[in-house]
Amino acid sequence: MDQKTDMDGTQALNETQLVTFVLAGEEFGLPINVVKEIVRVPEVTRIPRTPAFVEGVANLRGNILPILNLRQRFDLPAEERTDDNRAVVIEVSGRLTGLLVDRVSEVIRVPNGSIEPPPPVIASTVDSAYLHGVAKLAEGKRLVLLLDIERVMPSAEVAAAVKQAAQAGAAGQATETLQRQAQAEEQLVSFRLAGEEYAVEIMNVQEIIRVAEIARVPKTPDFVEGVVTLRNRLLPIVNLRKRFGLPAVELDDDSRVIVINLGGAITGLQVDAVSEVLRVPKDSVEAPPRILSASEADHLRGVAKLDSGKRLIMLLNVNRLLSADELGQLQTLAGEAQPAQAGVEAGRQALDEEQFVGFRVENEEFGVNIQQVQEIIWLPEITKVPRAPTYVEGIVNLRGSVLPVLDIRKRFGLAVTAATDSTSIVVVDIDGHKTGVIVDSVSEVLRFSRDAIEPPPPIVKGVDASFVKGVGKLEGGQRMLIILELSRVLLMEGAAASVVA
Repeated sequence: MDQKTDMDGTQALNETQLVTFVLAGEEFGLPINVVKEIVRVPEVTRIPRTPAFVEGVANLRGNILPILNLRQRFDLPAEERTDDNRAVVIEVSGRLTGLLVDRVSEVIRVPNGSIEPPPPVIASTVDSAYLHGVAKLAEGKRLVLLLDIERVMPSAEVAAAVKQAAQAGAAGQATETLQRQAQAEEQLVSFRLAGEEYAVEIMNVQEIIRVAEIARVPKTPDFVEGVVTLRNRLLPIVNLRKRFGLPAVELDDDSRVIVINLGGAITGLQVDAVSEVLRVPKDSVEAPPRILSASEADHLRGVAKLDSGKRLIMLLNVNRLLSADELGQLQTLAGEAQPAQAGVEAGRQALDEEQFVGFRVENEEFGVNIQQVQEIIWLPEITKVPRAPTYVEGIVNLRGSVLPVLDIRKRFGLAVTAATDSTSIVVVDIDGHKTGVIVDSVSEVLRFSRDAIEPPPPIVKGVDASFVKGVGKLEGGQRMLIILELSRVLLMEGAAASVVA
């Protein structure tokens, strides 16, 4: 990859972000945009007369989820289930499917230049017909096999499994499904620390990497392990065990670094192991117990109680993990630990970048600045409001507050379609006014250099050009993100103004 491109901040345009996992000793990867969540292996109900690799179906928060066993799919020897096994939930053509894997490894970014077509013959346990490429990392010492998911899951077989599952169990779960979909949920990345389970919101997580060689830096807090090089930038590493006063342990193959944004300082949190990506109902989250000291409780924003209270997940308050002085030290640490010019370039790159939440409407990809997004919720029951513009769908009850909801399809003059399991509401805040925006699906969080964002063309397909703030280009211009000017999209006159206010 061109180093200057990385320094100029357009690095995201030349990279692919992957979720990697292990199967029979081989490492595989899937694009992060198809991965919806990663969960522990649920209880699976067998379905007769389906392909052998269709393990069955599971109940995922009231939804019927087909489960495919990748070992069986690739004709690999079966092994007993372990605590490391996971189901990677992916979405292909609007359908959710769980893939059983031995264990999930990490979330990584790989330069597109390191991805090669699969050779006709590859030293692998998997037929190369199931692959669309091979990422060569660490000077070719590490290979990540990139699955061609359309070949792994022939659509006819998956559709048959879904249909049989629906006939077998959907009717009895319909009420539960509607109730669960109506609940507000949080998407979390959970991890382990000294035998306890913690989590941070997925919106705060940029990636998950293995623990690399850490360079010590003098005159830093004792919980700062040092810095590592991450794509030509120095990443400060905070050891959460030391931060919380827990006993130290040796690093092992499960140790990971979760890369998050701590008050503007991109920081790595060193943890014992990453568990899963999961969704939890917001009403399952309770305030930290009073028995905790003020300093302990300050690091937590709540405790999620799952499985009837048998499983507790402590939710970290990332905004209070470090004091203002400690954050200041981290913000300058990378610049002080590298040559002066490199530090200037790294600082300039951070200032020249913006993050956007991407979502899809009518096969087009749109984005809004992440600072304007409050949360993302499932589509609940909406109460109509009389005499409101047609694109104002109505109002919903969001934890006791009235939230106006706008249908972006109607706002753009597009054909209205039936809601699906992917339909979501993006809750945005403009000048203190919260509004829900109905979208077809939420894709991912993207980072752009400001130089990679161009002014909108005079004509934007299917969208009033006045609604568009700019266009961000990805993958060498093959993928475009239409960045919305939310203040104009949400501008409502007359009766609607009182609804939004």
